[in-house]
Amino acid sequence: MPTVTRIEPKHNKVLEGFPLDEHRLIRAAAYARVSTDSDEQFTSFAAQVSYYTQLIESNPEYKFVKVYADEGISGTMLKKRKGFNEMMAAARRHEFDLLFTKSLSRFARNTVDSISAIRELKDLGIDVYFEEQRLHTINATGELIITILSALAQEESRNISENVKWGIRKSFADGKVIIPYGNFLGYKKGKNGMPEIDEEEAKIVKLIYRLFWEGKSTKHIANYLNENKIPMPSKKKDANGNYLFRWQERIIMNILSNEKYKGEAILQKTYIEDFLTHKKVKNDGKDVPIYHVKDSHPFIIPVEEWEMVQVEMKRRGKRYSSLSVFGSKIICGDCGACYGQKVWHSTDSHRKMIYRCNRKYDNENNCKTPTINEEIIKKTFINSCRLMSKADLIDDLNLGLKTLENHKDLDDKIMELVIECDALNESARKLIEDKKKGVIEQDVADERYKVLIKKHKEVSNELNKLEEKRSLKAASACRVKMHIKALKDNCIPLDEFQMKWWSLLLEKAVVHRDNRIEFIYYSGYKNEVTID
Repeated sequence: MPTVTRIEPKHNKVLEGFPLDEHRLIRAAAYARVSTDSDEQFTSFAAQVSYYTQLIESNPEYKFVKVYADEGISGTMLKKRKGFNEMMAAARRHEFDLLFTKSLSRFARNTVDSISAIRELKDLGIDVYFEEQRLHTINATGELIITILSALAQEESRNISENVKWGIRKSFADGKVIIPYGNFLGYKKGKNGMPEIDEEEAKIVKLIYRLFWEGKSTKHIANYLNENKIPMPSKKKDANGNYLFRWQERIIMNILSNEKYKGEAILQKTYIEDFLTHKKVKNDGKDVPIYHVKDSHPFIIPVEEWEMVQVEMKRRGKRYSSLSVFGSKIICGDCGACYGQKVWHSTDSHRKMIYRCNRKYDNENNCKTPTINEEIIKKTFINSCRLMSKADLIDDLNLGLKTLENHKDLDDKIMELVIECDALNESARKLIEDKKKGVIEQDVADERYKVLIKKHKEVSNELNKLEEKRSLKAASACRVKMHIKALKDNCIPLDEFQMKWWSLLLEKAVVHRDNRIEFIYYSGYKNEVTID
């Protein structure tokens, strides 16, 4: 096995061209940075710090000040580089005379920031020595060369950024799912590098979905999880073992709407717009592609149930209250108002929760529909489910599903309007260009522009209506599919009330004055049950 002997360079050569002050030691510092954990040997973080410490302390002409360092930080953004900013602050306090750094790319890859920092250090009388380029900044020619090399370093950073982007987008195109396991509930990295279900965490995800189907609001779910000390996705604890973060509504919303829980993945939802600012923007699909990968990993929530959660969240809206889970679907057959929850004998032992028409005493005739309680609601719903003729109903629902899933006419009309919008945009753009060139008078151009804007608004409004209509048809189709699946799997509650199916299947229950309740389902199926 060969023996390797390392011969260290003669460090005094780096001071060629630097005006030494023979009457005092040179206060020397260094700046080191690595942007990833993959840099090896000399370019690694620990190696750079050790190298410069030894370099300075081994030279009798230097007085060691400090090695300022940044680990795992990009060179394109100075504001995030704590070590760099600490070094600049020390320079402004005149704490060192000479600064060593490996190369321009280690110093900064942003030309503007690099030159700005170098000039400020030079104005402070501080020389920066770049070992790789063998350049001092204290003389005039050094700055000219550094300006050129900094621009090259910035271009190198751009190329690296583009290569990284290409690699990430290639993995997206190949359907490779990337999950931030440390902050994502329900999955862990499998042996093959692919996501696999974390059974304990999956129980929490399923609990959140179950509470949602029980009619609980996102606020109620968050409070329940906090009260029961359920671990959050981040799982971070303080010294006393308490979780550092609390469940919030937005976290519940994210879990309920994240497609990864149904075994699918939408990739490249965001992207870095500028490699210098690292600004992340939401991907609207206009500039870079979005990838949708189906069956990319095991699901925690069945696809049909997940889809119905999205429909139900949209139905509930932002002002949804857990108290409205029954009332919002129970309708007065006399006036059409919703039933509301009321309390009888609230201050004594006969306290009772009931539901009645919210406008029962607000109109001249007074609604004659009966007051009902939760027990009646649940019992009549179960009886309604029992009246469903399974085989015949499945056939009827399948016929209706074909109509709901046929979007051709809508899609054709939507495409026509999209093309018309694009044409109006192009006309407006050309009008602006002609106005700038003086081809058309300003007053005439302004009038034509107003006409185009008005027309564009009309077309856009019609387009939005059609897209909403298509969305509603798709939601209805989803509900019908869920109903069919529930019937086939014998999931419809025949013995015990389940809030999940009340939310999933039922559109409304109309209470009539003769004690009949008409149950109308999202699928179009309806029947009646008489209150005992």
